[in-house]
Amino acid sequence: MIDHIKRPKLKAYVGISLMSIAFLTFSPMVSAQMMGSYQDQTPPSQSELQDEATMQSAGQAIYNNLQSGKTSCQKLTDNDYEKLGEYFMGLSAGSTENHVYWDNNIQQMMGDQGDTNVHIAWGKRGSGCQTNAAIPANTPSFISGMMNGRLAGGDNGTMMYGYNNSSWDGMDTALIILLALAVAAALFAWLRPRSSVLESPLDSLKSRYAKGDISKSEFERLKKELGVK
Repeated sequence: MIDHIKRPKLKAYVGISLMSIAFLTFSPMVSAQMMGSYQDQTPPSQSELQDEATMQSAGQAIYNNLQSGKTSCQKLTDNDYEKLGEYFMGLSAGSTENHVYWDNNIQQMMGDQGDTNVHIAWGKRGSGCQTNAAIPANTPSFISGMMNGRLAGGDNGTMMYGYNNSSWDGMDTALIILLALAVAAALFAWLRPRSSVLESPLDSLKSRYAKGDISKSEFERLKKELGVK
């Protein structure tokens, strides 16, 4: 009888455990996909790294001039915004090498002009000059998420390109779906009708008697004590 009572809870626990394992296993896969899966790519050459670093430095210089008032949004060209975009992407990538990987992925998906347009849009948004600048179609979701981020001031007066929750828009969707599946599976296991009915005292006695656990005299005695016929 105890087994019948605990079985629904056991099924719920098993369901939650399985979905949790799937959740933890799938999350890194989603993360790798959203970040471009660049681990398997050929490492960038020194020439690529140097070119990227030069573009980032140029973008940083423009941004510093913009912040100090030496230039203004009205004076910036698309070429300036592209360099600003290189600077902001570099901050988000965390390293010049990662930045090159991101650029290569964007170019593979959108072509060279698409990559340029992404940087221009990021430059306009990140600089605060055109915060609603259109994000090019087909921009990878992890990039568009970071482009929807905000500039946050640092303690030393400098500006760092930050993230908001939309940085992980694609990942959030996948993880929310997995979490919903886990909850649904647990509720289904917990609430579904039980396939078997709890044994009555008489049924339990009959089962024990049939198995030879008790003698006939014990069977009759227990029936009397339980008040069953």
